[in-house]
Amino acid sequence: MIIPPRQDAARAVPAAPEQASRTAPHGDTEGGAALRSLLNWLAQLQALVRRSRHGLSGDEGDERLFCALCLTAGTDFPLRQLLAALPAEPTPLDADGIIAAMGHLGFCATPLARLPAQPQAPLLHDGGGEGASVILRLPGSNRMWRLWPSGAMEELASSRQLGRGTLWSFPREGDTHPLSAARRSHTGHRWFRALMAKFGWLAGGLILVSLAIAGVSTALPLFTIQIYHHVISLGSLEPLPMFALGMALIVLIEGLLVGQRSRMLAWIANRLEFLVAGATFERILKIRPAISERASVTDQVARLRTFENVRDFITGPAFIALLEAPITAASLGLLAAVAGWVVVVPLLGILAHLWLFSVLLRRARVMTSIAADESTEMQRMTIETFQKREVIRRAGLQHQWSGRMIGCVRRQQVAQLDLRMVGAAGDAVSTFILTTATMLMLAAGTEAVWAGTLGTGGLLACTILGRRAMVPSHMLCLSVQRCEQLRNSLGQLNGLMEIPPERDEVRQYSRARPLQGGISFLNTGFRAADTRPVFVGLDLEIPPAAVSASPGPMAAARRPCSSWSRG
Repeated sequence: MIIPPRQDAARAVPAAPEQASRTAPHGDTEGGAALRSLLNWLAQLQALVRRSRHGLSGDEGDERLFCALCLTAGTDFPLRQLLAALPAEPTPLDADGIIAAMGHLGFCATPLARLPAQPQAPLLHDGGGEGASVILRLPGSNRMWRLWPSGAMEELASSRQLGRGTLWSFPREGDTHPLSAARRSHTGHRWFRALMAKFGWLAGGLILVSLAIAGVSTALPLFTIQIYHHVISLGSLEPLPMFALGMALIVLIEGLLVGQRSRMLAWIANRLEFLVAGATFERILKIRPAISERASVTDQVARLRTFENVRDFITGPAFIALLEAPITAASLGLLAAVAGWVVVVPLLGILAHLWLFSVLLRRARVMTSIAADESTEMQRMTIETFQKREVIRRAGLQHQWSGRMIGCVRRQQVAQLDLRMVGAAGDAVSTFILTTATMLMLAAGTEAVWAGTLGTGGLLACTILGRRAMVPSHMLCLSVQRCEQLRNSLGQLNGLMEIPPERDEVRQYSRARPLQGGISFLNTGFRAADTRPVFVGLDLEIPPAAVSASPGPMAAARRPCSSWSRG
């Protein structure tokens, strides 16, 4: 059974029960009334949406389906919020645009394997070339209906009538959403940590690629040992081409793996930047104006650019050093198998690097806080100077004000210099530790060669393995400032996302009914604090929407008690 749309539905009102009873299918009076009412409201809302989307062509799109999902979703959205969720391009709406718009409204698009027997929420069916449609169940009726973009409705008896396509449901992002406050209260995760949980499958791929790189990188020292043993020691060049081919193949495989890991990191960084930038901008728009308007424009722009430090960390050497932890473990294990006790030298070098990193990180945390305060004070002084320049000139305070500015600039530059010195000290001391450990490792390897427990090729292989094991910790010390910037950026980002919005999308709101009724005073009296009567025997009727005022105790002592003003 197909019910065609009404042509005058944009100007019509919801159908009356008497009229709906004559058009209800199979005598379903209540269901028919709800159906006609839905069609009327759909036409009215669609007309408002199409008029508000400037530059929209005359072609019919799927705006009616979007309106149907919004009307039957169980949430009362204001019109401006519905329009803000729609795509900005003046093109007809399609199924992908509907899914994106529902996501902007706070719904989580979830694909379904099959049609539920009794769907509680409306569903979107993307039929591809056959077009999209909405599956819904009206209140008071157990029947399912299929709404087409043209406005025609078809009774859906079984899922076979759907045909091919994808079925989408739109539950609210409530307690089950990983980023919701309720879900994070159970997991104990901050907002960014919960967002990173979405990339768990990709993190597993990064770990596998890093393990493969660790396994391939340890093959080069083994080739070095074999070349010294079979080529240099025996003076035979016959096996050299095969060894050279094997080493070239190892280098090629390692390069491909490193390139794949770089592409994965770049994709994660760009995807996170897109998600975080969108969520940050949306949260700034949704928080209360009393909070957002108190912050300056530079502070709000800084909030939007906070994630740049996170992106640079993911694609920088510090995060690469963390991913190369398997290489460190594999190099130390192979070094222990080849040279025995010589592995103690690079192990002590790694421990020295980690100790240095902890000391520098504590120092960088203090200096970053001081530098941030001085930069904030410098910005405040600059803005205040431009705002009060006329007053400063008229009062003759140019020299005093210049002295204040010079002192503020001096403190800011000293704080920035101290922060840069932390990075420079980390670079110098870490390089000294790496060089010293390498020299000690050569000395220990030479002693092992003299003792006959290690060959010449093994000495070169041990040097390569030991230095490869210490490089990740060395790079971590060089990135100590970046690590502190990452901590501050994540703190600011999580703090912004914890600010409650002006309107909670999950909370159910209801409109307050207008107040009805009046107020009656019959033989009423009032006595002041010093027990003097202000008025007695008052009879007063205050009708609805009226304003009445009473004089104060002092005025009441000078005026008659019946002196009242009514508005």
